[in-house]
Order: sequence, then C-alpha cells, then structure tokens
Amino acid sequence: MTVFVKPDGGGHWYTLDGLPQYDATLRTARKEHLLPSPTSVLNIMHSEGLEKWKINQAVQAAVDLPRGAEEVEDSYGARLAERAETLRRSAAELGTHVHDGIESILSWHLWDEGEPILQRFHEWATMNIRAVDWTERVLVNRHIGVAGKADALIHFKGEAADIVGHAPCLVDWKTQKMKKSRAKVPVFKPNFYNKWIMQLAFYHSCLPADTPVVSVAINTVEPEPPYVKLWTDEERAKALDAFKAALILWQYEKNYKPELLSC
Repeated sequence: MTVFVKPDGGGHWYTLDGLPQYDATLRTARKEHLLPSPTSVLNIMHSEGLEKWKINQAVQAAVDLPRGAEEVEDSYGARLAERAETLRRSAAELGTHVHDGIESILSWHLWDEGEPILQRFHEWATMNIRAVDWTERVLVNRHIGVAGKADALIHFKGEAADIVGHAPCLVDWKTQKMKKSRAKVPVFKPNFYNKWIMQLAFYHSCLPADTPVVSVAINTVEPEPPYVKLWTDEERAKALDAFKAALILWQYEKNYKPELLSC
C-alpha cells in the first residue's frame, strides 16, 4: 500500500537553561539531555477535534480535485494528499501570521495593518490591555523536565478585566476557525479545549507567583473581538495533573526521560 502522508518530525526541544533547539531530534535529545515542549508532550494525546479537522481537509481535497478518467490510484492519492496538506498549511500559516502580529502589536513593533483580524485585535487591545510585562518567554520546569515558550503576561482593563480581574494574567493566544451557533440569531462560538488549559497549567507551574491563567480565542473566519476565558484554580489544578499523566505516557512512548534536577 502506498504511503501518501508521512509522520511529522521530532517537535521542539530546549536545553535545561531554556535555549531552543528546534532542529533537534529525539536521538539528539537523548544525547544532550534536552527537554520536550508542552506541545510535543500533549501531541501524545488523541484530539477528536483535530482528527475531524484533518479528515475534513482530506474530504475537501477530494471534492476540489475529482479523479481523472485515466488517472492511476497512486497519482490521484498523491494529488489529494498534496491538496489536503496545502489546506492544512494555509490554516497554520494564517495562525502563525496572526500570532506573530499580536506579539508585534504588544511589543510596539510594526505589524500587518492590512490584515483585518489584526486590525480588530488592535482595536480590542487598545480598549482591554493596560500593560504587558513580557511576551514570548521561555519557561522551564526542571522538576518534571519540560520547557516551552509562553505567550504573554498581561494586565487587563475594560471589559476583559471584568472577566479576569486586574491582576497580571498568564495568557495564551489561540486562533480558531469558529462556527456559528444554531440559535435564532447565529453567533460565532469558540471552543476552549482541555489541551489549552493543560498547556497553561504547565506554564503556570514554572512561575514563582500564583497567577491567573487565561485563554484568548481569536476567530479566523471573521474579524471580531477576541473571546476571553479565565480558567478556575480547580480547572488549572486538574489540568496540571492531566498534563503530568500525559508526560508519563510521552516518556513511555518515546522511551526517554530527561535527566531531572532537584532545584
């Protein structure tokens, strides 16, 4: 049977001091005692929403590209796989573009002012963000052996502060292709996934102070104000337990556990 889709690469790695080693492989990680990222760890879990989305991309590719009358199976399969990958990559590139634009806006750097999604975020940020302590900071937990780059530590104001309070919040920006509800007057409805709070719970475990954790969902279908969710302490505690369980499974599957330090 022809293999049309190959497995992904090795994921993101970090040194014990938090230096990114993005080109490393699992083999390199074993030699250099590198730490996996929380995203790599959570990829060990089944994600029903993600799997359905991938299937939808494959179905959409088949709809867009009917099989030619004389086209052999391998050629048609390769064409469908390429189309599905193009759709997937396009969505990923938009998410990266928006994420990078948000960082630029918060850092007072130049950003793509022609992108409607970023225009809407900038308007919202002006009304709802009071101060930014930092963006894109690598956080390391040497006790469990994981490191990753957190999005931001934010002080909110306005309507956002009514939701999350005025204390500095650990924030994770998430782009999402949202669907409209089936209400009489349909509105876009974000999904706040368990993996989101599991990732935030890990980053929270790296901080010296007890900080509220917040997911901000950004619609990539239509420019509109972001959706803000404050996770409760109970949700965060349960999510950290679940993250640690996923880490044990990841270590078992990869047959690799980084050398841990007691500090």
